[in-house]
Amino acid sequence: MKARRITLLLFILVTIIFLLNTGISRSIKNWYAYSKINFIEQKLDLAISNSMNIENLKVNKELISGDGKDNDPSVTLNLNEDYMHSLNLHIKVGEADSLQLFYLNEDDQGFNEIKSLKYSLSPGDNSVELQIPYGDSSKKMTSIRIDPVQTNQHFIISDVYINK
Repeated sequence: MKARRITLLLFILVTIIFLLNTGISRSIKNWYAYSKINFIEQKLDLAISNSMNIENLKVNKELISGDGKDNDPSVTLNLNEDYMHSLNLHIKVGEADSLQLFYLNEDDQGFNEIKSLKYSLSPGDNSVELQIPYGDSSKKMTSIRIDPVQTNQHFIISDVYINK
């Protein structure tokens, strides 16, 4: 009986050491943090955003409108290192285009194509929901960048929410 207890304790100890040395413990910690998230919807204040390559820019708390310029307009919002499960927004465009969302985790250096999501836009009003992949949404986000259109055209973004 005593030998079984010793064997069981040694097995548990070896398993713990294995988990700590393989990096699985960080994944388990991230999964646990992610599982505790209640997915609270939070409206983002667009008045504190930064924008690039947008002409005739109009910004207030509720919406951003303008004309895309140089085929690369963007709106950047800081998230104060919070979890983000998905992004919801409304966007109105005059012709078919695509919206791209870039997200920056706490240990990333800058925005890149790998950590981005695209959404095809139809002319008129579009209701957009973009789901962040689990591996990234279980880490804290520092900021997001929305490229509302890829062409030179007018757009209106409103009702921007994150689910966290």
